[in-house]
Amino acid sequence: MKKYIPLLITGLSLPVIAMASSQVNGVSTNPAPQVIPSQLPGSPLMAAIVHRLPSSYDGMNKHFCDAVFLGGRYWLTSAQCADLIMFGPEVNADVIVGIKNLDQMETDGKKIAIKNIYRHPLAKDLDTTQDGLYDYNIAVLELDEAVAGTAIEPASAELVNSLVSGQPLQLTGWRELGDASTGVLYSATQHQTEVSYVERSTCQNVGEYYASTGGYFESMAELYASIEKDYASLGEDVICAGDYIHAAVGDRASPLIINDQGTPKLAGITSWGNKSFSDTPYGVYTNVGLVHDWIENIITGQWATPIKADSYSDEKVVLVDVPVENHSQQPFTITDINLPEGVTLDSNWCDSELQVDESCSLTFRVNKEEAGHMRENFDYEIQAGLFVEGAPYSYIPVSLWMTYGYPIKVSSNSDNNVTLVTVPVDNQHDEPFSVTEVYLPDGVTIHDNHCRTPVAPANTCNITFRVNKEEAGIEPGDVFNDLSVLMVTDNAPYSVRAILTMNNG
Repeated sequence: MKKYIPLLITGLSLPVIAMASSQVNGVSTNPAPQVIPSQLPGSPLMAAIVHRLPSSYDGMNKHFCDAVFLGGRYWLTSAQCADLIMFGPEVNADVIVGIKNLDQMETDGKKIAIKNIYRHPLAKDLDTTQDGLYDYNIAVLELDEAVAGTAIEPASAELVNSLVSGQPLQLTGWRELGDASTGVLYSATQHQTEVSYVERSTCQNVGEYYASTGGYFESMAELYASIEKDYASLGEDVICAGDYIHAAVGDRASPLIINDQGTPKLAGITSWGNKSFSDTPYGVYTNVGLVHDWIENIITGQWATPIKADSYSDEKVVLVDVPVENHSQQPFTITDINLPEGVTLDSNWCDSELQVDESCSLTFRVNKEEAGHMRENFDYEIQAGLFVEGAPYSYIPVSLWMTYGYPIKVSSNSDNNVTLVTVPVDNQHDEPFSVTEVYLPDGVTIHDNHCRTPVAPANTCNITFRVNKEEAGIEPGDVFNDLSVLMVTDNAPYSVRAILTMNNG
């Protein structure tokens, strides 16, 4: 049984926020906050999820979601945040643990990579056309490293169901602290406030609600915030709290805490609500109690962690190392391997019982042509798997990602229809190479090429591309449009693939 160390919140006095409001159809109109929530030196249970952006971006622009500490490697966030992290085949974010000041994220706290993401099986995929986009808006992150420190226990379904109207809950987060109508005030440090529980039926009475940020969006995070929200359709997977006092747009997945006879427990995480003191009447939080058992199964190793392995080689036959780790609570043995066509076992260092928290490795030989991976497919997933005995599960999925071209990611935030994008090409090989061929998608041409002559090891050359968004099929207002450019090299074991991410705004 997993033991939790309760979060100790001492010496904190929650403010009384006086509101001057009126009622329209039983719902308060947007009041102006009279007192800003009390400032915290940094909550030990929270971490900041940050974009992997150039250092020229300030800290608060990098921060787009929160995560709540469950113990060890595991942190709770929203499925929406998981989609923003995994927009595309790559992880585009890190978690900063122990951070107190977002303005000092390069030096404050510890940045840890995200190893695995577990979205709730009933959570909707990233598709703004779907009904119920925010249903079961919850996910668990597994980091590369375990963290020693305080964890908060997820509240049980019984505890959450016992909440009564007006019962105080604690909400912690960064971001907006002021009145959006008079100008947003941002905070780089965590703040905490008290919000009152609202019965679901009261929340549902608000009905359909639309709060748009406008026609253009600076990011997928803004696009998410603009989506029409329907209070009337809220189900048992959420709880409501606040009265125009709730989490900021940057505080997705911030914790909503209930006091259970002196022990803080996690009742919910922020699902949606545009801004602190925003024009959305109530904050909507994913009901942690409803998915308590699902969370427990993941953090105690009852679910198999999918294994992902990559190859960027241009060779037709490649060797792919597959790491196997035992994060369950008991030893297991690999009894058989599911190998699809074109994949064979080259070496096996997992032929004995694998103890708890130990690892071993397999090497697969992949014949890309036999496996169905053609050069026209930049990315191709080959699915394999391991049959095991002794673990709480019997099968571990294995995804082998075959990629033509070592990926280089470059972003452009220009609103112009025609823009120039410069791609730095690093020689990470031990021999000089040059770019001999370039495969361009529609709307992309070469503006300037300094990679025709050989590039020495550890050196860099630049190619500048001219992108016509209209010809590339990018509409005004579109965000995160990836254009892939394949650059074939000589005298290197791989090509280079430039991923041009075109953002409007």
